[in-house]
Amino acid sequence: MIIWAPLDLFPMTAPPPRRPRAPPRRRTAPCWGACVAYYGWYAVRIQRDSTIQDPVIDAAGTAQRGISGILEAAGLAVIAVVFAALLIAGLTVHRWRQAHRSRETDAA
Repeated sequence: MIIWAPLDLFPMTAPPPRRPRAPPRRRTAPCWGACVAYYGWYAVRIQRDSTIQDPVIDAAGTAQRGISGILEAAGLAVIAVVFAALLIAGLTVHRWRQAHRSRETDAA
């Protein structure tokens, strides 16, 4: 069933202002793809010979153990407070930017 509506040839309100285009985002996918491919290649090599030593994988494991130790020593309460502070800071910056963008479009 088709319902016909009259055309609004002369709208009473102005059209909404056009938003400026967002700048293009940086793409990090090739870097992550390379990391995954390297680790996959390492996994294939380790299945063939379990005595293989890889300095890149060893360094990543050392870094991961260090970060894990720091987070374990800090405890859940400290991590929650830091996360909440970062979340509040991000929301504050977002609102501040929105307020300044609306002032710029009002002035123009």
